Amino acid sequence: IYVPHPWRRAWFAIFTSMVCTPPLVNGIIDKDRRKVLLSLVLLLAPYLSARLDPNLRQKYNFEAIIARHQERNEEQQGVDG
Repeated sequence: IYVPHPWRRAWFAIFTSMVCTPPLVNGIIDKDRRKVLLSLVLLLAPYLSARLDPNLRQKYNFEAIIARHQERNEEQQGVDG
């Protein structure tokens, strides 16, 4: 089953998490507020890019509706044929 999703944002989030988590942990251990704040801001970037995009839900919801419609057509053809 293919689920349409914003794959570029997903990979950006994975990469950002991989790069920013060690400095975040080190900042917490060292009690360096600047490092912690910078890491948290960078970790929020992928979430905010998806959350603040007004067309994201319309685009991927539309593709999900198309996929459901195609499945229904295939089921109807299987029953009819």
